Amino acid sequence: MTEDTPRGPRALTDADLIREHLEALKLSQREAGRQLGIDNRTMRYYCAGQLPVPPAVMLALQQLRAAPAQNAAPPVVHPALQETLKAADCDPRPIDEYDFASRLHTALTAVGGELEPAEKRGAFAVIGGLRFMTRHLHGTPVWDMHWQPLSSFTDSQDRVYNDPDTAHVDDEIITEWSRLASAVQHPVLRARYADLAWEVAKFRTSAAPEAGQTMAPIRPNPANARLAIDAYLDAVDGKLARDVFVAGAYIGRAVELSATIRDPQRMQRAKDTLFAYRATAEATDPTYPFWVFDNIAWEQRDALDLSAEEKTTAIAALERALALRTDQTDPKHFDPHSAQDTADRLGRWRRQLGEDTEARRAADTAGRAMEAAAEKASALTAIALLEGQVARYRNAGDADSAARVEQTIRRRAPEARGEFRRFETRYEVPKDELDNWADQVAGATFEQGLARVVGANLIRKGKTEAQVLELAKTAVLSARLNISIMRDDGFASAIIGSVEDDLEGRTVHQAANDFGYSAPFLNVALTHFRAKHAVDLERLMSWLGQSPFFSESRLALVSDGLSAWLAEDWVKAIHVLVPQIEAALRDLLSELGGSVMKPGRHGFQSIPLGEVLSAPRFVAQVPEDVRFHLRVLLTDPRGINLRNEALHGLAAHQLFGRGIANWVVHALILVGLVRVNRRATPPAPG
Repeated sequence: MTEDTPRGPRALTDADLIREHLEALKLSQREAGRQLGIDNRTMRYYCAGQLPVPPAVMLALQQLRAAPAQNAAPPVVHPALQETLKAADCDPRPIDEYDFASRLHTALTAVGGELEPAEKRGAFAVIGGLRFMTRHLHGTPVWDMHWQPLSSFTDSQDRVYNDPDTAHVDDEIITEWSRLASAVQHPVLRARYADLAWEVAKFRTSAAPEAGQTMAPIRPNPANARLAIDAYLDAVDGKLARDVFVAGAYIGRAVELSATIRDPQRMQRAKDTLFAYRATAEATDPTYPFWVFDNIAWEQRDALDLSAEEKTTAIAALERALALRTDQTDPKHFDPHSAQDTADRLGRWRRQLGEDTEARRAADTAGRAMEAAAEKASALTAIALLEGQVARYRNAGDADSAARVEQTIRRRAPEARGEFRRFETRYEVPKDELDNWADQVAGATFEQGLARVVGANLIRKGKTEAQVLELAKTAVLSARLNISIMRDDGFASAIIGSVEDDLEGRTVHQAANDFGYSAPFLNVALTHFRAKHAVDLERLMSWLGQSPFFSESRLALVSDGLSAWLAEDWVKAIHVLVPQIEAALRDLLSELGGSVMKPGRHGFQSIPLGEVLSAPRFVAQVPEDVRFHLRVLLTDPRGINLRNEALHGLAAHQLFGRGIANWVVHALILVGLVRVNRRATPPAPG
């Protein structure tokens, strides 16, 4: 066995191996010595590499790893834990399992001294058992079961640590949880330990073959599941759940367990508790979290075997919540977001019963509430609220309502633009440095200058992505928020996620900003290049005429566009040149062997620019930075998206200035530089 080091592979020493065994076994040097009959000093010497490790010791450790449960000390609950546990068990108040775990830990550490191995295992059973988190609160599950670790982390060697960890659970821990469940009286504690004894035993049984265990772990005992169900429901009935959300979690878990062990009597009790608690919660507070109970009723509807009357009861409760949250005369309870959630839930119940008209009525009621809220909000807030409502109306097939909301968004768009704030940062570059840079970029010859102007101002993907990640280290909040790009008409052209969830979108967005930051430098480069080489329309057209991607008929339009650029008619230059660049890129794809036509209703039509830039042939043979630059500039809605914004009449007049016109000419030159080596073009389909 070897270990990679910065200097190369290194053979593992006896000390490395023995430490690895002890870490896997979760044994201290002292405890390992006790189990192997070796004194502490000798064991320390083995682990420090000061003495060779006898083969018999290595073999014994390997045997311990093969069957650790048989050699572990039985768990023993420390008296300090017993005392604290007994006090809580007799307390007729709700228990927060995580808070109680901290209290137990405090009581144990107050005693002082090092625990014996058996006491450590007892502490894990009592305290660690209370620190497991439910799957519904955890996020992505670590283990395929209900219980999950409270926290996880990965060290510098990519080793994953979970707290608490099922790797520390053996048959005796399961047995101890089962004993605790029978010994304690408080329903919350009884439910937790009984559930762990059932669920973790079930998990260990299913995971044993995959883990290569030769001895079957202890079998899950259905008596623990029954004990857990009863205790969960006792906690709810006895008002020992600390809040309505925990009560819902207890009921939901009781339903899950009853379904797992197919216990109709306990399932009926769980269903009765669900409906009774929901009714009490609503009577106490009409703004109760109805979704907690609706989730259980809907997701477990088959297991609950709801009657028609019970479904009617669930629907009636949602109707009352919808009426409360859409009542505009009651500002205290009016809540269009909650109303939409209620309407969605009503919709799925109604549609299941074939009541589509009632489902649409609920959706329309919530939609009208959202429109009313938007009318009273600031323009930016209103648009944020209404964009989602447009999608809802369209999905429901209500084109008239969708059109009405779209008109509202357009009406408030000018007001929204007025709410934006402009921020400027002054950046000064010494004139001599800028002149030297521009002269180098202009090149020694006309042809060299063309290539350098393109290369020096190309927005590169790798560099931009690194910039995004670096900015995220300092702008932590900004890196976590979504970004909405609003068009001139008030609608969002793109929604970009956080750096963690949408690095690609953030990179495109940053690149679009970089086009703006770099525009002055591109202008200096083009101006110096034109002056240095006496560039005029004739010289540019003569050079472009050599490109295989600008046909004779296309060159006339390119000439008109470049003539407008030289005359500083930016609007004309952009609108004339962008379609010619698209056509040239389509021809480039064709030259690379890609298909550029697709059948339409009345014949064939050319594929759009977005499909050109993403075509397999184009991706395989055109450098990534070139593709990224063109995509951000021309087609990506998270970027500048010039081709679509300009040619579809969506862009504001302010976009068509010197800066964008220069970038269009830069793209034109980039395409003019391309040549295809036909012998290097692979014959693979694209």
